[in-house]
This record gives sequence, C-alpha cells and structure tokens, in this order.
Amino acid sequence: CTDPILKVRIDQILQEKVYPLVRAAFSEDGSSEGDEPPLGSLCVYDSIFVRYNGDIAKAAGLIGASQPLHQDGGIYSVNIALNDHKDDDDNGFTGGGTFLEALTVGDDEHIQRPTAPGHAILHKTTQRHAGAPTTSGVRDILVIFLSARRPEAPESDENTWRIERAMRLLPIAKELPREKLIHCMNLAKSNDPT
Repeated sequence: CTDPILKVRIDQILQEKVYPLVRAAFSEDGSSEGDEPPLGSLCVYDSIFVRYNGDIAKAAGLIGASQPLHQDGGIYSVNIALNDHKDDDDNGFTGGGTFLEALTVGDDEHIQRPTAPGHAILHKTTQRHAGAPTTSGVRDILVIFLSARRPEAPESDENTWRIERAMRLLPIAKELPREKLIHCMNLAKSNDPT
C-alpha cells in the first residue's frame, strides 16, 4: 500500500476486527471441528478486489457473473461485501453470494451472503466454494486470504504455517530460473513437516 494513512487504517482493522474474529470463529469453542487456529500470528497472504457485473454477463448470454468451484491459497478466506444486495429502490445487485459445497448436504442454505456492506463471510481456504451468479447489477467484494507467521514457540509441533508456506513456495519455484530454484526448493523442504 503506497498510502501510509490507508495502510495504518487497514492494519488497525485487521488487528482489532478481522484477526480476532477469525480466531474466535475457528477456535475450539467455534465451528472448527477440532482444527485450532495456528499458534503464530495471522497475516495477510494476499487480497483481491472482485467485481461481478450481472448485466454484462446477461448481455453475453450467461446466467450471471460468477466464479467456478475452487479452493483458495492461505489458511482462511475473508469475503467482505462492498455494496448492497438489491433494495426496495432497485439499488444494488441480485443473486450473487458464496456457494459453499460443504453446505449442500442437509437443509442448510448453501449460498451465503454478508448481510450488509462491511460484513464478511469467513471460511477455511481448503473448503471448496464458488462465486454464485450475480444475475443483475454489480456486486463488489474484497477477499482477504490469511496465513500465519511462524509461532513464537518453535518447540511447538504446530505445523499449519509450515504447510502453508511450503504451498506458497511451490508456484514461486516454478517461475524461477534454474540457478535460483535450488534455494527455493531447500526453503520449501525445510518448511515441510513430513
């Protein structure tokens, strides 16, 4: 981020809102199914702005603007709504949301939407999901992919950060010239807990 004021504000939001929310949502008391958040501090691995334009997609003969079924990089995904679903005055968009494959079993609603701009949906990056078709209007979201830094207590057998770091190094290694590849491979190997 080149704007120092914006960077300070984003860091503050991450530290005070996003990271505590993720830790609470995926703690033993939450819906983590036995997977505790990593011991190391959370950090942003990557982020993207996504715009789904349902009107352009419809004009092209599609059902709507969407993303195919996929998994993300990092450990957790935070999907933040930047605009409203359609309201009574016809402002906003229709359709859209995040399709979560795991919710197709049972009676749960398998398409989830943040309730308002600034609200978020959290999920593990290993959970297969898709962008449900936005059928009209424009849906804007900010997706933040979170990872973890190495825990302060290296004697811990917690390996989440090692696995995730090794996964990040693999695509980097594929792009490197041969003389730099060995160093990257050694880094990945030293972070692989197996």
